[in-house]
Amino acid sequence: MDHGQHGVSSVDWQDWIDLEAGSRREESRRLGGSDTKPPPSFSPGSPRRLSLPLTTIPIPENAVLADGGRMLDVQRPRSSSLPWSTISSLDPKLPLPDVRNAIITPSPFAGDSNINALPQVATIVNDQVVEEPSGDINTQRNPSRASIRSLDRWAMEYKLVVKGGCAIFIAIAFFYAIGTLFVRYEPDPVPPRPEELPGILEKNSSTALIIACYKSAEIIGRTLEAALQIFPPENIFVVANGNSPTPLDNTEDVCRLYGVNHVWVPVGSKIVAQFVGVYAAHRFQYVLMIDDDCALPPGFPIVSERIQRGDGKGLVKCVGYTIKAVGPDGTKGSLVQQLQDMEYKLSGMARKWMATWGTATFAHGAIALWDRDFILKCFRHHPGFKISEDWYFGLVCRSLGGRILMCSSVLVETEVPSGLFVGAGARGGFGEMTVYKQRFYRWNFFFLYRVWDSLKHILFDWNLGIYSIGDKVYTFQELYCTMLYVIGPILLVLAFMIEPEFTGIMTGIIMGMYFSIAMFFNEVILRKKGEMVSRKVVIFCYMPYKFVLRFMNIVSVYYSALTYAKYFAVRHLSIIEDEQVVELVIHSKPIEPRTVSTSGGERRNSIHNRVATTDWSSEFSFSTDKGSAS
Repeated sequence: MDHGQHGVSSVDWQDWIDLEAGSRREESRRLGGSDTKPPPSFSPGSPRRLSLPLTTIPIPENAVLADGGRMLDVQRPRSSSLPWSTISSLDPKLPLPDVRNAIITPSPFAGDSNINALPQVATIVNDQVVEEPSGDINTQRNPSRASIRSLDRWAMEYKLVVKGGCAIFIAIAFFYAIGTLFVRYEPDPVPPRPEELPGILEKNSSTALIIACYKSAEIIGRTLEAALQIFPPENIFVVANGNSPTPLDNTEDVCRLYGVNHVWVPVGSKIVAQFVGVYAAHRFQYVLMIDDDCALPPGFPIVSERIQRGDGKGLVKCVGYTIKAVGPDGTKGSLVQQLQDMEYKLSGMARKWMATWGTATFAHGAIALWDRDFILKCFRHHPGFKISEDWYFGLVCRSLGGRILMCSSVLVETEVPSGLFVGAGARGGFGEMTVYKQRFYRWNFFFLYRVWDSLKHILFDWNLGIYSIGDKVYTFQELYCTMLYVIGPILLVLAFMIEPEFTGIMTGIIMGMYFSIAMFFNEVILRKKGEMVSRKVVIFCYMPYKFVLRFMNIVSVYYSALTYAKYFAVRHLSIIEDEQVVELVIHSKPIEPRTVSTSGGERRNSIHNRVATTDWSSEFSFSTDKGSAS
């Protein structure tokens, strides 16, 4: 063997076996002994000594023989490590360099280990195998050969990382998902008797109902009929909007029939319509903002007493309501609508669980009760995006020191898309025809963009006092889910490549966990509330539905990342930066409703939108030189 300073010597276990056998044979001949094969010898607690069989293979002239016929001292500190040999067991007459490269092949005892069976290049310093050569070794290694690593390090970098990562992921997912089962619905409100209606209307006189709508003449009637059981007509403001100087349908005629306020906003934006509606309701302390397809149930509670007045930190400024998904006219609807019903109910109770920690992240955009003065502050800090406006309302609310609670005594009905990818019929209002269009193009569009907003909020916004801790925990949940959408597909593929069996088992465990939570929620919590979803729908369809949605979310995140450049190429003005919106608020004001008599002798209120001589500059100032309001 060549043991030059920069040479590479080939050290193979079979060579060592042959050399040891030849050494013992020569020693036996010199002593006149027999060629009988000695039995193997093992000593517990000491290095393994293996008596090797004698062979007739000729000994090379330059072979390194064992010193004095003694057996090669093979030491394996633990079963999972590479064997190594002490220098003292070699012939001291043959000088070896202190630092040398060698090609190492695995031990015959390592057959049950994860060591690569191919020869690998290693550097030996004295009697220790190291990973990299020292600086004075200039031998170029073959790029195709990796430096030898210990089994422990290899397992930590590959095998244990996959298992540890799966364990962490399951623990976090379980923590965020299981909270839904720890909260219960509040008791159902008692439907009022006819003689109690005047008292209820008087109690709710300090709250205005703002209904933002778009081409809603066909569906607004059902919403108004339910609302008039709770609010006086003068408290209801229907704010229709569209990119047209004149109304797009006869929603105003429907409002006149019911005697409620109607305001036309010539800007096609839900958030602008809500902004104008809140200013139109300038005589009220609280505003309840709902979608045009939300039918308030009988005895709907206006829980304005839960809102805390004042400017302190951590005060309750918004109360959201749990909702349920329905089909046309309040029916259960199609299979997809029933699946959304289950999804909405789980989401509502998850927000209620968040509120027990201090605050929910945001109230559903379909319905929310706000302190009017505080929501005006939120409008001034809102970025003005026409999509995900409810999420940004929640972020701004928490950043300004307001908490969001949930009321679960009722489940407010809201109509949802009837198809997953293909819609049936038409929907009015702001809703899309399919779940795909609703989630892919609107709900998920800002997932990636909101990562920075969530991160800033976690690090720098501490206006909720002690409630900031719970707020950060569940803000991180949104950040965590978004990052999983981005890197999850890559990590999942790598995990299946490294540990396919283990990753498959963990995937099944995660799916089983979510399925078990959904079943328990439906069978126990919803059954007690009387809102149970069909058992067949949950068992056979809910998990496939969630799998499709998860895949849709992942694709939509990558799609949105590719379309951000086009979207943000146009400047998106905030509410107070839009001169058209500000002038609309300053100069447009509905006159007080006048009382008219209907053909049946019943007296109703009718309102017409006029330009009033009195503006609202006392509540809202507009700076023309900066092009924004303050």
